[in-house]
Amino acid sequence: MAGVIGQLGEGETLADVLLLGAEAHRLSLGRSLGSLELALDALASAQPGPAFSCARTLAALGPHLGRLSSVVLICLSWSDEHAALRRALLQRGAGCLVLALVDPAPAEPELIHVPLDVLQRGEPLAL
Repeated sequence: MAGVIGQLGEGETLADVLLLGAEAHRLSLGRSLGSLELALDALASAQPGPAFSCARTLAALGPHLGRLSSVVLICLSWSDEHAALRRALLQRGAGCLVLALVDPAPAEPELIHVPLDVLQRGEPLAL
């Protein structure tokens, strides 16, 4: 996740919100704005929470959705709740890139499957 945020912060992309569980962190990272260190601090302090919920995630994103053009969803599992979130974001006009860090690969053509062994070996990923 830190690598994705680092990549977003380097280019012309703006990363406005980092959602960890149901907690939203405003970032405004990118285009010489914000601080990568703040985003990494938020990641470092993340704690395990309850099971993923589409409704809870949409509620946390709700105040920010009007200004988000796209969402990068990084999943450590894939379920109907995750698919419902992706559909809800698309219906609200936000693009949604899904990185599924799960094995075996979900049978969902719209997901980018990232094999766990690639992460464990520390190989670079091109997204």
